[in-house]
Amino acid sequence: MRNLSFIISLILLSLIACQKKKSINFTKIKVGESLVNSLEGNPSTGYSWQYEVSDPDKVDISAEMIDENKDMLVVGAPVKMNFTITGKKKGETIIIFLYKRTWDKDVAPLKSDTLAIKVG
Repeated sequence: MRNLSFIISLILLSLIACQKKKSINFTKIKVGESLVNSLEGNPSTGYSWQYEVSDPDKVDISAEMIDENKDMLVVGAPVKMNFTITGKKKGETIIIFLYKRTWDKDVAPLKSDTLAIKVG
């Protein structure tokens, strides 16, 4: 029951904190299978994508920044953050991605993205 209230809290936080994106993406993966969630950001502004996982035992997440302007440094240019999510254990989890500055504690994120994942 405690886990369910935590999941509901995470969903509500995501939906309330950012009015720009309210959708929740549902997907299924198998144990050992991976998917990539690509999100655009601009770290030169201090904003970055952070994530919270309702049940971290179910998935592993790794992040990689993809800079399409590698040949020349362009301050203020957007980059892609690729989050590779790999199924680790059967079950369900919710991942909430929040686009915010790490030092802003009581400020709503500029964007959010929510994935509900069933690992089978």
